[in-house]
Amino acid sequence: MRRGSSPRSTEMRRFGWTLSRYLIKSVLPYFFFSWVLLSVILFFQQAARYSDIFFSANVPQGVVLELAIALVPSVISFTSPMAVLVGVVIGLSRMQGDSELIAIRASGVGNIQLTAPMILLGIVLSGLSFLVNSVGVPFAAGIAKRVAIESAIYELDSPIVPGTFN
Repeated sequence: MRRGSSPRSTEMRRFGWTLSRYLIKSVLPYFFFSWVLLSVILFFQQAARYSDIFFSANVPQGVVLELAIALVPSVISFTSPMAVLVGVVIGLSRMQGDSELIAIRASGVGNIQLTAPMILLGIVLSGLSFLVNSVGVPFAAGIAKRVAIESAIYELDSPIVPGTFN
């Protein structure tokens, strides 16, 4: 045991980590569910802009797959902050409804100790969003532009002309 630390402070520190893990575990399922749901919705909305490429018979599947992968960073950059908000609100609301937050507060836990894990989760995911926005989105935009040019070239090279029958 360290000098100057009592067994009670060690126990409180352990309780703090246990509480932080419990709070994060109560929020994460709602975060992941909302992240997946929002990402799928936004991905299909973004993919609708490129529907002529996705449903073209002349464009190879590799190019279509490359375009689909290029759309993912822009989708993640929008859905991550929304999913954090939804996950924290739903997770803590469920805990409030089950009177878990009241029991935690009655045991002497303060507001800072309750909000610290949520702030840490927000900071980590903000860093991820910043990384995706600064590196991934410009890279993916370049890929999407290249894929659009390649698909236009494949359309020009196609011997099949829509609306004609010979």
